[in-house]
Amino acid sequence: MATDLSLDVRKSWVAHMRADENLTALVPAEQIFGEFAASETLPFIRLGDPDADSYEEVKGEGSRSRLRVHVFAGGPSTDDVLTIAKRVVKSFDVWEPATFDQRGNGWQGTQIVRTGEDDVRHAVIDFDVVAFLQDA
Repeated sequence: MATDLSLDVRKSWVAHMRADENLTALVPAEQIFGEFAASETLPFIRLGDPDADSYEEVKGEGSRSRLRVHVFAGGPSTDDVLTIAKRVVKSFDVWEPATFDQRGNGWQGTQIVRTGEDDVRHAVIDFDVVAFLQDA
């Protein structure tokens, strides 16, 4: 039987990003949000809505999630937002969740999205995550 772990993935990933000293040197921990940005003071990071599918294997059950991270930084150059996005991708490589096992294809891509404001840049980073519970 599959188990939706998308909430666990989100909480674990936000906690990990907030604890990453290299990332918080670029974006303060209090500016990293799970869903909605409580403050839009630049720079900030927030996660997109969960998108999960069932996942089962011989060793355990869980879900496959497309984890979408939104990074916002000042413009007009994309240098700052891409620097932060690069650090988010590196942070993913060392993420070790405590309450579930994780694996997957990892980073899927980064895209710059126009915000309509010259002084704000927005990067969207996609990850593929398989989160599963080991059978007891």
